[in-house]
Amino acid sequence: MELLKLETGMNIVHVPYKGAAGALADVVGGHVQATIAAVQTAQPHVLSGKLRGIGVMSAERSQAFPEVPTLKEQGLPQLEVETWYGAFAPAGTPAGVVAKINSDLNLLLQDFRHPEYPQLWGPFVKNLSSIDLLLNVGEGGSDLIRGAGGTRSWPS
Repeated sequence: MELLKLETGMNIVHVPYKGAAGALADVVGGHVQATIAAVQTAQPHVLSGKLRGIGVMSAERSQAFPEVPTLKEQGLPQLEVETWYGAFAPAGTPAGVVAKINSDLNLLLQDFRHPEYPQLWGPFVKNLSSIDLLLNVGEGGSDLIRGAGGTRSWPS
């Protein structure tokens, strides 16, 4: 929501949640007016008719909701955002253990590209190394954090 506020100048209140489940429940329940959630998380609510998709923030329309336009199509090209998930281990985890987890996860991610897998994730699954992840997060994150009045600090 902060990116939406920053890029459009909309006067909206960002209500932070610990996760998408609470945010979606509050939108469905009428406690808040809108949320931004991953397509795969919002899909059951949209399919049930409890929520309506207004726009997707990906570069292309979602295969799950081809009728929902991208925000770029709606005149907001700067609101293209990728959802990412990361696997984390405690500091000091041996490099061999981290490499094994990374290898196993990359094998698992290959299943999401299988042609018979539902077209919810398929074309959007990427394998990123730890360095790639940090570079991707760093690209636009600082501007957003500054725009929202925050600061960014990396652990040493």
